[in-house]
Amino acid sequence: MAETRASSTSAAPAWGSGTSREKDPRRWYTLAAVNFALFMTLLDVTVVNVALPNIARDFSTSFANLQWVIATYTLVYATLVLTAAKIGDLFGRKRLFLVGLVIFTVASLGCALSQDVTQLQIARGVQGVGAAILSPIAGAIISSTFWGPELGTAFGIYGGVSGIALALGPIIGGVLVKYVNWQSVFLINVPIGIIGFVVGVLVIKESRSERGGRTIDFAGVALSIVTLFALTLGLIKGEEWGWTNSKTLAAFAVTIIGFIAFLFIESALVRNGKDAMVDLHVFRVPTFNAVAVVTLVISLIYAGLFLILALLFQNVLGYDALGTGLRYIPIVIGSIFIAPVVGALGNRMDTRILFSVSLVVFGFGLLLLIRIAATSDWSALLPGLIITGIGGAALQSQLTTVAVSSAPREQAGLATGISSTMRQVGSSVGIALLGAVFTTRYGHYLPGSLADANVPDQFAQQLIRGTGGNVSFAGRVPPQVPPQFAPAIQNATHSAFIAGFHDMIYVAVALTGVALAASLLFIRAKDLHFAQRGGKASAPPVPVAAGH
Repeated sequence: MAETRASSTSAAPAWGSGTSREKDPRRWYTLAAVNFALFMTLLDVTVVNVALPNIARDFSTSFANLQWVIATYTLVYATLVLTAAKIGDLFGRKRLFLVGLVIFTVASLGCALSQDVTQLQIARGVQGVGAAILSPIAGAIISSTFWGPELGTAFGIYGGVSGIALALGPIIGGVLVKYVNWQSVFLINVPIGIIGFVVGVLVIKESRSERGGRTIDFAGVALSIVTLFALTLGLIKGEEWGWTNSKTLAAFAVTIIGFIAFLFIESALVRNGKDAMVDLHVFRVPTFNAVAVVTLVISLIYAGLFLILALLFQNVLGYDALGTGLRYIPIVIGSIFIAPVVGALGNRMDTRILFSVSLVVFGFGLLLLIRIAATSDWSALLPGLIITGIGGAALQSQLTTVAVSSAPREQAGLATGISSTMRQVGSSVGIALLGAVFTTRYGHYLPGSLADANVPDQFAQQLIRGTGGNVSFAGRVPPQVPPQFAPAIQNATHSAFIAGFHDMIYVAVALTGVALAASLLFIRAKDLHFAQRGGKASAPPVPVAAGH
């Protein structure tokens, strides 16, 4: 049984022994190749958000379809990332890493060449396959290439690239969308992917798991895909179908049944000594569960917030793509400046206090975002964006490290994989959940806003009936509206948008409260492998997995 649990995944660094091994002279080039892949996958986290309004306009598509452009990527990523590490152990990490690079690069080209939103969604799903392969395999390659003090340095550089990619993403995306087109945010991945592939072929050494008898839990993978897809479908389409409609209820029923079946099958596999997608024994540790909840909530809020901010900046506040990209910087800059500081101090701080204070800061920053009004400038958002980014960065720097440190030592790889999976599940659910909250509340406020603005009933009804499809165009006056009514319609949609945004923020704050409660109640010092308050960690820090 212990051997089964230990082999769940090898994405985490293998610490401890190995100091007598001969150092690979090409190890730093290997790190460069891995970082090329990381930079490419993380760039897509923020550059795509900047391009969403332009995609909506070019394809004349609905807000629900915009949600799927983002959610398809994160959903596929979430369901495959744990399995990808096992496949790399079976067939070779270098080989699978190069396959992942090819998949992601070709899919990026497919995104750029898409002729409608359906083709784009499909290509984004294929991108998710590539990203799910690259993330755990990159970590496994680093851990098999470096050891001793160099292992911590290598992962430090790897984590630094994460922060740089997230911070530069909005700027690069804004420049490309403004001066080229939205397709270029995907085309930029092509040369990066080619360079990474060539360097990878030349310098990465092949490695595999030394453990035998590994199998793939296809039932677990299939059930996780069905469950997450049904949940996402129900949340995204719920406003359009109706929350009590049979199709919506059926989607949520499939979610519940699929989740129960997943738990049953995974438990049965572990009991029988077989290799499960997720060994549920790791969830017996209260601290690990609390960190999983925090990871899910923070990723959920970030994904939903980034999506709606893109529409707010462009449709309501009137900025172009570059202006939008620049205004993302306050919330992501903490990844560069705050995360390294907290990461360095994390092992000398009480984890429960660190998480609790960071969540309070994060939630307070979110509350400050409701200072924005329909007539406000973007500066009303600035304090909230900065404080939210500080709290979020402090948490992000510790999530994977604490998850690994609270899991049994032999399950360090599994803990890393679950942490990465929770990020992507959170992102997928966040886009759907917070998007659904915003869409529903926008539709609730729009009739009153149109009436207050004295918009003639014939135009008001056109907008109201199309609420589900027009959220992505909120603030943009339909072309068939006579010019004399355009200002009133614009003011009304802006007011409804801001009111819906406020309600979405309240939900995000409530979810932050859930994460805070989990931290206060269930994080325990005795669950952690490193000593609190000045103790030395028993393992070098594990990097934040690609995603957020």
